[in-house]
Amino acid sequence: MKLKSYHYYEFPNENHSWEVRPFSLENINLFVGKNAAGKSRILNTINSLTNFVNRQQIKLWNSGFWFLKFEDGDDEISLEISIVGGKVDREEFRVNGETKLSRGQNGTGRIWFDKFEQMSDFQVDPASLAVVARHDEIQHGFLSKIHNWFSAVRMFQFSTDLGRSTIHFVPVSAKGAVDSASDTPILPVNDPNAVVAQYHQSYTAYGDQYDKAILNDLEEIGYPCTDVQSRLAPNAPFVQGNAPVILAVQEVGRSALTNQFDMSMGMFRALSIIIHINAIAFHGEPTTVLIDDIGEGLDFERSTALIRLLIRRFEGSGNQLIMTSNDRFVMNEVDLKYWHILNRSAETVRILDYANSGEKFDHFKLIGLSNFDFFSREIYLENGN
Repeated sequence: MKLKSYHYYEFPNENHSWEVRPFSLENINLFVGKNAAGKSRILNTINSLTNFVNRQQIKLWNSGFWFLKFEDGDDEISLEISIVGGKVDREEFRVNGETKLSRGQNGTGRIWFDKFEQMSDFQVDPASLAVVARHDEIQHGFLSKIHNWFSAVRMFQFSTDLGRSTIHFVPVSAKGAVDSASDTPILPVNDPNAVVAQYHQSYTAYGDQYDKAILNDLEEIGYPCTDVQSRLAPNAPFVQGNAPVILAVQEVGRSALTNQFDMSMGMFRALSIIIHINAIAFHGEPTTVLIDDIGEGLDFERSTALIRLLIRRFEGSGNQLIMTSNDRFVMNEVDLKYWHILNRSAETVRILDYANSGEKFDHFKLIGLSNFDFFSREIYLENGN
């Protein structure tokens, strides 16, 4: 299942209102725009709704109105959620236009029961989402698809350290060795900073093939290494019998290992993303990946190589990639067909892309300028927006 369209607004009719008008999405997407256009903000609103569906508190969210449409094979699934003052004001869930769940301000509503093939009344806490509270595989199995999608959303802010300052603690066996065995299912981790835990768990599950995939990707983007591993952190204390573990790589041409604290920020960010996307690939379940400020801190060659790698990995896959950038290297590397150009006027963000402005995009390709020129010269605004 993939997100096909998105619309969000907050604080309507107030002086601090904000809205991103409806737009469509594809398998690969790049949001471009000037600073403060709303690129990061859009990703944050998607991620916030993800947290709510994954049972995090909504009481601190004062205003938010989400309208999402998903494509699931031949089916269209739509979800509308509005939150006002930390309470759910409205929810609507439809499959192919048929309402399966509807609720109002006080938590009362109606929901489809699979077993009885009819709608029936229900009531939930006004501060809870009904799509969460009423999730039941037997009676309301249709909600599982929306839960599966939100549980597989991963957001990464590339401008942060992506876990470089994080140590992972693992149990130590009675023999004093780090214990890699676990009965817990290996899943891609939700925390983007838990990259050491992600690597340790994934290597435990997938072994040398997982390492090989990471090393191949590192070499492809210009960081040739012969080994990647998790190892004991030097001079760090054990905590309640758990060993402190960090990441390290063996770079080509160096005799000593390079641990995560000694890597450049750019190298570690790239390593972190590669560890996560390979964990997603090995796990095999469809995932939506959000990456804010992709390529930040990387030089031209490595930034463009990482973009090429990500596009190749996501093209034709069951996964969806949504990135943001205003970096000319990134823009020039990503085909215009994947672009979504944010044009903000006061509190409203409108998006121009191939779906709604295809003629402009096709005409520009004939001019022979770089992709960045399309954005920097605002050619996309010619003859109106």
